[in-house]
Amino acid sequence: MEILFSPSEGKLKDFQGIGQQIDFAKGFALSFSERSKIIMKYLELLESGDDKEICKLFGVKSLDKYLDELALCSSILKSPTIQAIRLYDGVAYKALAFDILDERSREYILQNVWIFSNLFGAIKACDLIPFYKFNQNYSNKFLGIKALYQSMQEVLDTYFEDKKQILDLRAEVYVKAYMLKQPHCVIEFLKSGKKVSHYAKYYRGIFLQEMAKNQISNLCDIEQLVFEDIYLKDIVSKGEQTRFIYEIKMKF
Repeated sequence: MEILFSPSEGKLKDFQGIGQQIDFAKGFALSFSERSKIIMKYLELLESGDDKEICKLFGVKSLDKYLDELALCSSILKSPTIQAIRLYDGVAYKALAFDILDERSREYILQNVWIFSNLFGAIKACDLIPFYKFNQNYSNKFLGIKALYQSMQEVLDTYFEDKKQILDLRAEVYVKAYMLKQPHCVIEFLKSGKKVSHYAKYYRGIFLQEMAKNQISNLCDIEQLVFEDIYLKDIVSKGEQTRFIYEIKMKF
């Protein structure tokens, strides 16, 4: 099972590191030649002293409150690392609650989930990465989601070419950055018949949690999942994509 997941802007800054040096060639489950060049361009921008451009990169109005984060990002090659699934702490990751899952469920996530990061490209949940800050809307000639996944496209195409069980839980921006060519499933959440966006992050986390708890290895078994606040409304297939459409029952 291959489960594609989005990163989050929110990340842990203070954690007990379990690695010290990024190994561009061997430190990731999936390697591609451009990764080191992209990270070097990222560091060059941080070292440029161009506060306005760094603010755009971080997605903030001023660096005054982010000097500690700037220092961490500037030393990214030597910073402590942590499993990717534990670094992120945005809405989806809080809903997933990885650290309170049982060992079997955590192992399922570590082995099956791919996180489409803004800086490192597609990484496994178990890959070790340091803290970084990179707004998903930032782009220049060398940096940005579009440029990153264009450079990684051939590697990703080759990897996913013969995979039969792919569930895409990514947000739209990452779907557009790298579009799957193989048959795959996506999950769509509706409230009162309308597609939701922000709350979709939360329910993607809940959905992944249930996938892990139930050890789903075949996409046909998704229909068997039972949730407290959502129910399966419809299944629609078009081309290479099958959509599982869920209606949110709770009020918000």
